[in-house]
Amino acid sequence: MVVSLSQFKIEPALPTLWSSHDVPERLLKENDNHEDLETIYRNAVSAETVMAMPTSTVGTNSMARVPAFTLGGTPFVFGFALLSNRKIFGTFPAKNILPLNAVLVPLLIFGSCVYYLGGSTVVRADISAIQPFLGVLLGLVAGFGWITVTSAVAVYEHRLYSSKMSQRALELGMNHIETAQMYMTSESFVRPCAQQQKEKHKKEQSSKQKDLMIQTKVRPYKGANGYAKTVQACIENLGVSELDFLAVHGVNLAEHVDDAIACARACKPLLDSQMIKTIGFSFHCHKKDAIRIMDTGLFEFVNMHFNFFGGYTNFDTAAAVDAAHARQMGVMCISPNDKSGHLHTPSDKLKELCQPLHPMEFNMLFQLTYPGVNSISIGPGELSHYDIPVNVLRLLPVAKDILPPIVHRIRTHAKRVMGDAFLTSVCDGVEGVTQGEGFPPMEEEGGMKPIAVSLLVMCSLMNRLFGMTSFGKAMHGNLSYPGD
Repeated sequence: MVVSLSQFKIEPALPTLWSSHDVPERLLKENDNHEDLETIYRNAVSAETVMAMPTSTVGTNSMARVPAFTLGGTPFVFGFALLSNRKIFGTFPAKNILPLNAVLVPLLIFGSCVYYLGGSTVVRADISAIQPFLGVLLGLVAGFGWITVTSAVAVYEHRLYSSKMSQRALELGMNHIETAQMYMTSESFVRPCAQQQKEKHKKEQSSKQKDLMIQTKVRPYKGANGYAKTVQACIENLGVSELDFLAVHGVNLAEHVDDAIACARACKPLLDSQMIKTIGFSFHCHKKDAIRIMDTGLFEFVNMHFNFFGGYTNFDTAAAVDAAHARQMGVMCISPNDKSGHLHTPSDKLKELCQPLHPMEFNMLFQLTYPGVNSISIGPGELSHYDIPVNVLRLLPVAKDILPPIVHRIRTHAKRVMGDAFLTSVCDGVEGVTQGEGFPPMEEEGGMKPIAVSLLVMCSLMNRLFGMTSFGKAMHGNLSYPGD
């Protein structure tokens, strides 16, 4: 049974934290009763069954229906295995491989050299002249041999992990995988998943819509030279004959706008031949530049940071979502829990304000009920990370009852701390110096290197309002480079 995401949209749209308008009175209960909300939440998440994954149409040409949740490319990146808390074969933490090798490899090389240089009785007298070189050689062989073995084990485990993650996603109805050329090994690890689904589809000889949709993202080239060839190489790397979604990736600055448009035009032959079904773009640039790209009519969807608490590279991207929706473009939200303020590690104050929801449940529920949003891209680090998205699916039918009071509560707290005038005007104030705008060019007198003011303000306010210090600490490296 097809469940349409549109039936869960809340209209008029609920405000973000930084909107100039408040929650409509008719959407609010007579009072914000915690016990009533708790009962609604408990009844919803304790349901024995989960409804089918809601879907919605993206684009006017392909008419593809994407699931409410998309499996992001991060879990397929091999380096992610080394940085996460996963365990190889259920025992050895993957993140310990690098420090272990950093200790063992030098010991193997050093031990071998000492053994041979010390005059081992195993070495025959007739090769004593080359004994030092033999020691160094065998030491290097032992060291790099150990690196090869441990790397092979880690790669094998990561393939198993990627298969489990994608299989669980498909079981839940997440039949859309989003990856990118610049996500290192991600495309190559998506390939086995795609081939597995292809074989399953062929074996069942099914005529229904295929089980898996794949999106990859490719950086724009200056002048679009070679862009189409790179896209074709990505399609081959993914092991598919056609690509459901292609996104021009990393439209991060105003000067990238023309490049993105040129790249889209360069891909027209691929669209005409159905090698690519749908083309969109992914941006970190100023939202007014993103809207300028939308106005070309060349793109059918957009990937963006859109959250209740802030847009990461733009202070508030609600206007960009509204613009895409008005143009019948699809909207896919990226990094709903990390770049939205580190909602995966919430402070006690934020948890209190979002009750009875977890802050991640609150933000994802807000996104999916916002008019125009089609899908949220998640990057679970382990199988248990699917639990909160499953809860969000259970909560969608009661979102109109549970979300408005919580949005109102958080905004009331923010007004109490910062003042009503500040809360409703800060977005407009920051817009003028977002993504390097408003800074004199460095080559001019008094010029300066721009900083990401919108991100700086967001980090500061997340700390002042909710005590969310981890986000600011994680984002300090991005403050000096608008467009990242």
